[in-house]
Amino acid sequence: MIRVFRMEWYRMWKNPAVWILFLAYCALFALAGGVMGILVGDSSLSQRFQQEFYGAPLTLDGGVLTDYAELFNACMMGNIVMLVTSVCIGIHATGHVVSGYQKNLAGVAKKWHYAVSSLVLLFVFNAILIVLGAFVLRIVMFLTHETVTCSSFVLLLRYCGVYLLLSTAYGMFGAVLALLTQSRIVAIIVPVVYCTAASSLFYMLLDAIAGALNFQIESARYFPCGSLRSLHLTDSATEYGKAIFGAVLCIALCILLSVTVGRKRDMR
Repeated sequence: MIRVFRMEWYRMWKNPAVWILFLAYCALFALAGGVMGILVGDSSLSQRFQQEFYGAPLTLDGGVLTDYAELFNACMMGNIVMLVTSVCIGIHATGHVVSGYQKNLAGVAKKWHYAVSSLVLLFVFNAILIVLGAFVLRIVMFLTHETVTCSSFVLLLRYCGVYLLLSTAYGMFGAVLALLTQSRIVAIIVPVVYCTAASSLFYMLLDAIAGALNFQIESARYFPCGSLRSLHLTDSATEYGKAIFGAVLCIALCILLSVTVGRKRDMR
């Protein structure tokens, strides 16, 4: 399995599209963080902007937002990581269809090796995105804030860890979709549309059906995409537990489906 992961890792980083995605991610994260930083920052740049457009400095809970953890949480809820992950996995997971990569490795590795290597690859890839986003936001806050604090480093680490698990689960959903359709366009468009618009409608429908059956459930809390968009730094352990349960279940189902589909295609 280690050999399969190394080949997958090398194949991903040899793709110029991945580097372009990283540049686009940095630009989007800087834009999101910069806009929020200027709106609620306390630097001279932010003060001039607020004075010109709002007539007075904006305040949150009696003061200007200078907390790094809160601003990072707000940026991460903007689905930037999900968008980049969706596009990247759609490009990468369908690469073997175009290049004949997996066909050339037939019999060399077991099917679960591919599924687990994809899981590890997504975990590392999303970890890089989170760390890179944190670094970009720190630079943005340096420019837009005179004072920077961090309410709780422990809460920030907890949030990042669960967010990493959720984004990895969402990436596995995209990888399975790519395997089922073997279409790069479908594998990119469906996850992107789902994480930007369709997911809210889907959760509303599930909640309505559950309500009609006299069963109350916040379905968004049990799906990786819904948890990614609503998870907050200060949520209770119960809410984090729901998110972890949904992510682990999604990952297990995706691995099982990936292995099953791969074996059935081999039998054909």
